Amino acid sequence: RDSYLGERLAAHKVIGSHLERNGLTCALRADLVDVAGGRVERSAKVQGPCTPEGLRLTATRVADKLGAGS
Repeated sequence: RDSYLGERLAAHKVIGSHLERNGLTCALRADLVDVAGGRVERSAKVQGPCTPEGLRLTATRVADKLGAGS
């Protein structure tokens, strides 16, 4: 489904993400997907507090992990 959306947007890569809440802790998982091949190039999962600031920091850490090695 991410690959289909990427093709429609003429993108080379897309990011799919999922947020899970467990009490006061949230876990954000994101996958960097190559649109042409439909394969996941990188994945990252980070846990943090479910506060606005905690979610912002968690998202930043996930983005840093996905960008590592590029």
